[in-house]
Amino acid sequence: IGNVIKWLKNKSKADGLWLLSAGIILVIALLVAIITYLASDVSSEEYWKGFAIEAGGTTYDVFLIVLLLGGYEVYRQKKRGIREKIAELRRKINDVKKLDNKYAHAIIGASLRELAKFEVTDIDFKGIKLSNFKFNSHDNGHDIASIKGSVFSDSFCIKSPSKNSTRLTSVDFTNVDCSDVIFGKSNIPLGVYKNCTFQDAKLCNTSFYGVTLEWDKNNVIANEKNWYDTVEETDGTSSSCRIYSPAFYGADLHGAIFDEAQISYADFRSAQNIEHASFKNVRGIETCFFDDEVLEQLRLSGKLTEHRDNGGST
Repeated sequence: IGNVIKWLKNKSKADGLWLLSAGIILVIALLVAIITYLASDVSSEEYWKGFAIEAGGTTYDVFLIVLLLGGYEVYRQKKRGIREKIAELRRKINDVKKLDNKYAHAIIGASLRELAKFEVTDIDFKGIKLSNFKFNSHDNGHDIASIKGSVFSDSFCIKSPSKNSTRLTSVDFTNVDCSDVIFGKSNIPLGVYKNCTFQDAKLCNTSFYGVTLEWDKNNVIANEKNWYDTVEETDGTSSSCRIYSPAFYGADLHGAIFDEAQISYADFRSAQNIEHASFKNVRGIETCFFDDEVLEQLRLSGKLTEHRDNGGST
């Protein structure tokens, strides 16, 4: 009874109309039965016995109809509510994606988490300005595990010029599923990404076509021996502590596209499936870091060619 009372208090307007209609029909049916009885010559026992039989069959038919129609209506209203909720969350992200402040970061993070509950990850980030933002990290992060299918920058848009310039600075995509994400898809450099981290990210079939990828030279440790430092413990012993990991450390680059990109001081060492990525007509590849023999392997397979100022490639 308590649950019924709680439902009645929280029911929507549509639910109230549904119950009111059913109550009116029930009252009318009872009035018709009483009037028919008063106007009839048959005995009370015979009349109500026949009424019970007919009412039972009719009630069964009505029950089936109400069950089917009511069930469909509840399903339709639920789907409609979900669509409206998803549209609202997308609008929230779109409204704040150029602000790049703590308030905007909180709105974006909360909206992405809510969208994840509906298994929605394909977000329109075009034109976003974002810095010092962690997608998936328990350490001041937003616990967003996937942005699969999202778009940060694609082709030049005349109708919406505000979506033509995407800027990400020190954004952390560690452990995020970025499969099929479009960071760039145009010969015009509309997307600029500086000092971003993709460690252990899933970058399968991700497009960085024509983008600008930059890292500060002084923040890249070329000598792998210097990736670790010695730390003194409280008991007097010392241990080795890792102080540096490449930007693409452990990232799955199977099918990733970096064609026509301008790349400066990217560290691809320890990236996974990099032999299945494409680096055609890339600028700045000489500043980047690869595992031994990977660069030559990419060249021999034709998946890496360097841009020439005269328009050709090598």
